[in-house]
Amino acid sequence: MIDSLDVTQTEVASEPSDEINSPLKTPDVSSPRATLFSFIDNMNTSYELLMEAQEENLELPGLYIDESVKPKTYEAERYFEKAAYSLDLSSFPPSLRKYLGYNAPIMLKEILDRIDLPAFEDVPGSDLLDSIQDADSALPFYTIPDTEITLVRINAGFQQGKYLFSSETVSRLEEFYDKSKHLPYRSDKNISKGFYTFYAGTPGKLMPPRWSSFLPDWTHQEVWSQTVWQWIFLIAYFVIAFFLLSIIYKYLILPKNDNINFRRTIFLIIVLALTLFLSVMISDRINITGGLLLVLKIILASIFWFILALLSFNMIVAFSKYLVKLKHVDKIGLEATYTRAIFMVLAILVASSIIIYGLSELGIATVSLITGVGIGGIAIALAARSTLENVIASFTIFADKPYTVGDRVKIMEHNGTVESIGIRSTQIRLLTGPVVSIPNEKMASIEIENIQQRPFLRREFDIRIKYESSRDIVEKSVDIIKDVLSVPNIEGDEFHPNLAINSPDYPPRVYFNKINDDSFNIYIIYWHFPPVHWEYMEHAETINFEIIKRLKEAKIDFAFPTRSLQLDPVDDDKSKAGKEE
Repeated sequence: MIDSLDVTQTEVASEPSDEINSPLKTPDVSSPRATLFSFIDNMNTSYELLMEAQEENLELPGLYIDESVKPKTYEAERYFEKAAYSLDLSSFPPSLRKYLGYNAPIMLKEILDRIDLPAFEDVPGSDLLDSIQDADSALPFYTIPDTEITLVRINAGFQQGKYLFSSETVSRLEEFYDKSKHLPYRSDKNISKGFYTFYAGTPGKLMPPRWSSFLPDWTHQEVWSQTVWQWIFLIAYFVIAFFLLSIIYKYLILPKNDNINFRRTIFLIIVLALTLFLSVMISDRINITGGLLLVLKIILASIFWFILALLSFNMIVAFSKYLVKLKHVDKIGLEATYTRAIFMVLAILVASSIIIYGLSELGIATVSLITGVGIGGIAIALAARSTLENVIASFTIFADKPYTVGDRVKIMEHNGTVESIGIRSTQIRLLTGPVVSIPNEKMASIEIENIQQRPFLRREFDIRIKYESSRDIVEKSVDIIKDVLSVPNIEGDEFHPNLAINSPDYPPRVYFNKINDDSFNIYIIYWHFPPVHWEYMEHAETINFEIIKRLKEAKIDFAFPTRSLQLDPVDDDKSKAGKEE
């Protein structure tokens, strides 16, 4: 079988070269034969190029990869990517596919280099597949003899009809490698001897930097699937990151002042950057491999998505607080409440979306999670019906704006000033002192008298003069009252209090309107601008004193309510007659 394989490799070796000349062309994976042997050839070519580049780099000065050998390194990476194309990684979390794409191909190649492979003509090729007319009868899979390494036909997606190493095979490669790594390499030329040791035991991805050659030999000893130097670097990175975050937390978060939101945002950004740094270092620099890499990647990816969600939440909430601090926004008004509420909902949605996306990147099914959240949301909504009614009513209040914070309102038996408007209720400071909280659902369904929004304060009253007064006295009384309410001729910019009640559209009105049973009634009405209660009261007091003074000076008396009681005379004769009877 080995001799047949040698001949085969000569026949298929030209295929990858043609593919490299067309970078966008994928390797031939149209049959199990094409996939198996193009994978082997691409891996061998990549290994040969890397070994040549490594030898050249070690002869050059410097600690890193010399520029002169980078073209050959890039070419080796392209061949490697062609080989990785033969693996089905679709069932693995998207965040881990990149790292599996490096580790899995080399581990698979190490296994194939240690086992007997079938002859070229014994592996199903395009000639066999072309003879099958019915697509449904196409070869579903091919297993390498005496192994559990399987190539499967992809039946859906952009790789439909192609044969790839199955996802189950990829997931068990570490198990297969542990079982076969004690076997000697085959003696033919189609092997890449020591490729996995070279990859896993050196820093960097495929091509290690020159400084790795200066590490002591004892650091290359393997302990729990990693070399000693990798454990040292890994522990050092995490210890440094921990102490760095501890110091930053102490000086950035623990002090309490008004800039806590800004400082918390900076801290979360630093945590996010450190998480990304550690993720890159453990995979691309110190090159941790195997199960440890997957565990660390899942942990760091979980932290990354959680911190990103928390950072987004914090930034949106901080922005809402900034808007509320603007001068034209009342901090306890409905506008501020809804600004905070809307941005809070937005922050929750954004953070939830990031977490759900992060879970999908980690390979966790999010459809069932979203369904469960939806069902739970319905249950919560039913349980919190009254609260939701108040929240919906608060939207009505927000849209109609029947009152705002600071308005004097009269609602049912309550009379006071609106102190705050919340999502659930409105708080009113009564004129008697206490605060009453009224649910928004009720506030949206009852009549509200907004005293604060009146454009003026209207005063309406009567003055009664004696019933015995003559017509001249009544007319004089009306004239005196009109004169008291009028604005006298004043010079310059002198201010007169009666300007407040002599608006062009609302002049004072004085009429002799009724003849009462015991008096003549003079009706008076005027409107005070602006509607400032205590200014209105002071002006009314001045008007009252002036009317009393002027009427007294004119010897006009006020009428007081009187009641006459008339008794019928008693007939003495009838009374006596009644007694006699």
